[in-house]
Amino acid sequence: MTVVRRALVNAENLGYNQAEVTRCICSLSNSDFDKVWSDGGNIFFDVYKPSYIPSFDRTRCDPLYMKLKISDGEVTLLGSFKLE
Repeated sequence: MTVVRRALVNAENLGYNQAEVTRCICSLSNSDFDKVWSDGGNIFFDVYKPSYIPSFDRTRCDPLYMKLKISDGEVTLLGSFKLE
């Protein structure tokens, strides 16, 4: 999976390392799906808005906003990762 630099910086600022981001993505469910986002051209992302309890701090529950590019059932690009 490729991660856009801004998404990586945002995740790190929230205390998430790559393993935690991966756990978060793997925990997504259909109910976390919000919409398909487009730049108005050929770029499309699936937007998810999960509430996630990170393994490094079980006392918090982060309302997240993530833009993912999914191809053949696999996440190929993390375009955004931030608090909603």
